[in-house]
Parts: sequence; structure tokens; C-alpha cells
Amino acid sequence: MIILFRHAKPIIDYGSCNHAHSINRLNDYNSTTNLKFDDLDALNDELKAIVLQNNSVIVCSSELPRSIATADYIFNPLGVTINKNRIFSEFDLNIFKIPKVKLTVQVWFFISRITWFFGIKNNAKTFLQEINRSKMAAKILEKHHHENTIVILVGHGLMNRFIARYFQKSGLKVTKRKQNNLYIIK
Repeated sequence: MIILFRHAKPIIDYGSCNHAHSINRLNDYNSTTNLKFDDLDALNDELKAIVLQNNSVIVCSSELPRSIATADYIFNPLGVTINKNRIFSEFDLNIFKIPKVKLTVQVWFFISRITWFFGIKNNAKTFLQEINRSKMAAKILEKHHHENTIVILVGHGLMNRFIARYFQKSGLKVTKRKQNNLYIIK
């Protein structure tokens, strides 16, 4: 079994701001370990039970602080080592420049992601480059899965979605739960 889930929500200022401040808030988002862990309580108990019931579990995380902090919060009390790897990091995001406009951080992120999908990349890696990285990430998880019974990835929304698509296209059963963007792959 392979389990993918999204990190806890970062606690940053999500209010309205201009382009320059949105870049600072993206940096805050990418560097904070101040997270809303209470959103993970139900999942936390479920994951701890899985780890305690199985002798062979490997936990992976991206190298972004929000994923590492989430993995530490859940798995450090169990003495589980977290395998950190940059390949599991979220798809590249640069804030799309719209001068003289104030938007909430979520809207800045949304517009930036949509323009990126349409090829207006703003110096970010291309969509195809990131899809290829998600396939490499999936192959790493697949290798770990062959060596262990259960693999858990504390990852990111888009990266997890495309890793799950890779496994689904490979013929594995993928179940998704909306809470924490949790994917269970068998």
C-alpha cells in the first residue's frame, strides 16, 4: 500500500496584497513550519495505527519545511525516520505579475497556477517538466513499496495528484479522500 497526503495548512497572512507582497507571502508559505496541525487529528490517529500495526513502513517527505514539520508531527513520536527528498516538492510556482492590483494570497496563487498551466510560466519550470518529475517521484515510491509493505508520502497537492495518476495509469487502484487530499494506492 502507498499512502499520499498533503501537509498541514501553513499559518501565514492570506489577506489582500499587491504583487510584491504576494511574492513575500509565497516565500513565507514555502518556509514556514507554523502549521494548523489540528486539521490532521483524524488522519494522525489513522496513520499512527497503520505504522504501529506494520513492521515495515517507510515515510517520505518533500524537503519543504511544511511537509517536514507535518511528517515530524505525526511520525517522530513513533520513532519513524523521515526520508526527505527534493523530488517530492510541490510543482514550481512563481507569482504572475499583475501591477496595481490587490488580491488575496489564494487568488494570487490560483491565477499564477492557471497562467502557468497555459504556458505563461514566468520563469518557472514547465508543466511537462513537473509532470516528468512526478513520474520520477512515483518510481521512487514504487521502488520503496517493493522493499517495504507500506510507503507513506507527506507531500503536496499537485505533486500527490500526479503521482496518483501515474499509479492509476499503471493499473493500480487509487482511492481518494478529500480530507488532506489523501490517496490510498493498492
